[in-house]
Amino acid sequence: MRTTALESLRNNSIDAVILDVRMPDHDGFWLLEQLENPPPVVLVTAHGYEQEALEQMDKVSHYLQKPVQPSVLLWAVVKVTTA
Repeated sequence: MRTTALESLRNNSIDAVILDVRMPDHDGFWLLEQLENPPPVVLVTAHGYEQEALEQMDKVSHYLQKPVQPSVLLWAVVKVTTA
């Protein structure tokens, strides 16, 4: 699945991406590291700012901590796509 997401991000025009920090096998930061010019990123995590997050926040457009209300997530996506 991540390979498909990575291929989609590399081969298509994507307005924004919502990533979780922790995912099976790889994490959201791994996915970001694979992209030279990632689209705007809304990062979602239940774990707060981790050291790895602090090191890569320059690639993240907006950060949300779980639990996230759908309206707040939508607001964040609108914010990063209209910035």
